[in-house]
Amino acid sequence: MKCLVCNKEFECSKFHPNQRTCGKFKCQQLLYRILNKEKIALSNRVHREKRWFGGNRDVVLKRDGSCVKCGSNDKLHVHHKNGVGRGHHNPDNSLDNLVTLCNSCHQKFHNRYNISNNQFYILAVKKLNGHSTREVGKLLGISHTTVRVIRNGLGKLEKI
Repeated sequence: MKCLVCNKEFECSKFHPNQRTCGKFKCQQLLYRILNKEKIALSNRVHREKRWFGGNRDVVLKRDGSCVKCGSNDKLHVHHKNGVGRGHHNPDNSLDNLVTLCNSCHQKFHNRYNISNNQFYILAVKKLNGHSTREVGKLLGISHTTVRVIRNGLGKLEKI
């Protein structure tokens, strides 16, 4: 017989008459992945959703139904309002912190407010709210324009 993965000839054992690979681990592993592609994808999706959204992704998508900014139903994403989500040691996956955005609005948000993903700057700008943008910029070592963008972003985040 020929191995379905590497096409090498092999002898079928009498104990495994339906054997389809040569027996090498890599061939067996690849064949398993091919035959169980959907099962593996579902398992990965469930694990990813638990890790990134605390299992609340489907709940948020159902609750919001569409993008909360533009109303689109195309390519929906779940977004962490305060930026403490995926990639953080202790993500905030509470339902109040999760919101549905379409791919377009999500990209626009992250492109415009990229600095807002840095929790240090968000917290510092919040604490220094009574100071001018120039003073805050000097204290933090960032431009006053960036401070203004963060402040505007914080206001928009609370409105989402």
